Amino acid sequence: IDTEGYSPLLTTAELDLVYSEELQHFGRGKIGVDVAGGGRNYSTVVYRSKSGAEVLYREQNADTMSLVGIVLRFSMAHGVQPENIFVDSIGVGKGVVDRLSEELEAKVNAVNVGESVEDENFLNLRAKAYWDMAEWIKSGGKLKRNPGWEELLSMRYKVQSDKKIKMIPKDELQRRGI
Repeated sequence: IDTEGYSPLLTTAELDLVYSEELQHFGRGKIGVDVAGGGRNYSTVVYRSKSGAEVLYREQNADTMSLVGIVLRFSMAHGVQPENIFVDSIGVGKGVVDRLSEELEAKVNAVNVGESVEDENFLNLRAKAYWDMAEWIKSGGKLKRNPGWEELLSMRYKVQSDKKIKMIPKDELQRRGI
């Protein structure tokens, strides 16, 4: 536990155990998209099946419309239907959600991680999503060795006085140089 009361969500040893050079995907695949508007952040596209996950794209790309084309190509290449595409809809991500939905003539999932969740154990969707991801990894989910996964080692959580799990805020990570 650090001085702010946060504990690591995953350890290096846990992450090292799940890396794989090659993945055999099975089950219905999903695509997750984190949209960055520039600066130090990366726009990232991840494909996940029941058996594993891999980073398909990770670049500092401020051109959100080119990101739409990238997501469309990956969704076609992997046979992912619009209802299985999840896009960060905060800020510049809203435009990506709208344009993908227009191009696919079907709604993709707009994700706002600040929203509350029905599970009373978590502060918000961000905390639940990170927690679920860590549990998936610990139960045998595999990660194709790609740049970017090491950022998971920076994720920390704490249990607040109201017993809800909270992830370290993004601005706190940035303050720490992450």
